[in-house]
Amino acid sequence: MTHKKNNKSNKYGYEQKQTQIQETAHEMELVIDTLHNMLEPLEEYIGKLNHYPDWDKRRQLYRKRIVNSDYALEGFEDIFLTQLFIVKASVVNKPEFFLKEVQKEFHKWISATGIDTNNCPDRLRHFLFEINEVLEGRGENIVNQTRELVKDRELTTDEALGFFSKLQGPMNKNRERGSLLEGKNWDEAENRNMFSGNFEQGEEAFSQISQGFGSKHANFDLFSEQKKRRGIQQVQQQEIRWDLIIDISGSKNDWEFRKVVTAYYFHGAVKSEGNVLIRKGVKLDSGDYNRTTGELVSQLDRVYREDYFNEKEQAEINAIFNISQSSASSSSYHYQQKADDKLTNSPNQNDNSGKGGIFAIIGVVSALLIASGVVIKKRLSRKIKR
Repeated sequence: MTHKKNNKSNKYGYEQKQTQIQETAHEMELVIDTLHNMLEPLEEYIGKLNHYPDWDKRRQLYRKRIVNSDYALEGFEDIFLTQLFIVKASVVNKPEFFLKEVQKEFHKWISATGIDTNNCPDRLRHFLFEINEVLEGRGENIVNQTRELVKDRELTTDEALGFFSKLQGPMNKNRERGSLLEGKNWDEAENRNMFSGNFEQGEEAFSQISQGFGSKHANFDLFSEQKKRRGIQQVQQQEIRWDLIIDISGSKNDWEFRKVVTAYYFHGAVKSEGNVLIRKGVKLDSGDYNRTTGELVSQLDRVYREDYFNEKEQAEINAIFNISQSSASSSSYHYQQKADDKLTNSPNQNDNSGKGGIFAIIGVVSALLIASGVVIKKRLSRKIKR
């Protein structure tokens, strides 16, 4: 009996050792790096709270990736939540021992920053709890709530291609780093042990922070602040468009519906054309087309595609120009394929792909990270999408 038990124990030990060998130093570096990419905007967010007077002395990742702190608290919160989702994707299917090593890094960060149950504001407490949930293989809140947030938000071709182009640098860097670390074990990752804190003290501090907090966190909306801002932004955009419609109504003789090329293929042929609302006298050139998608871009006081306006606003514009609903569907904003025409003035190559944020990249990031373990070093981008 003892002999069989020892064999079973040895077999288990051998299998665990083999699993550990398979988790290479490069994989550990990628996950730890992703963790750091998440903690840095969280540190910026905490700094913007002005809750800790000496936060600049406590923070651990100042100016590692983020080179500008002149953004609002809300912006750093959004980036943190995006990165938290990426961390969740990067630890999928990792063995328990691997997650424990990453969790140690998180607990060391808590220890080093001096955050504890007596000085932790409530919203930050929820954020720390969700991070720990992710690192323990759960973290369903960030996944489910992110899916709910973006379920009605389609990733445009512009955003997708722009995102993939920005992936190439990190991917190439990761391949190069992977070749340098080939054959090394997970515990030889160089970016481990970056924080000065003691993980056991951090673990105890987090245990006190989270004590009896699970039931309260289960119903916590991670994106509640973002949803509030989203509603405000939608109202602002509606006001801008309605002001525009009023202006068009007062100067409708300066506008017309004109048939133009609405998109080009990459090789230069016409992809589609249709009638758009355009100011009289405006001549479209390559600068009016997106370099990535070849599509005509709506521009204030110049030209507007159908999708710039919602259905109610389109009806109002049709009324201004005395266009019936039936003719509008077949004339005003009708798009049709025409691939046999040749482009004589191809779209220029001005970059128009920096429209980022959590809405644009969530689906693509999750698929790519789960499949390849790529770490995305997301940069701040505050461009407004028209």
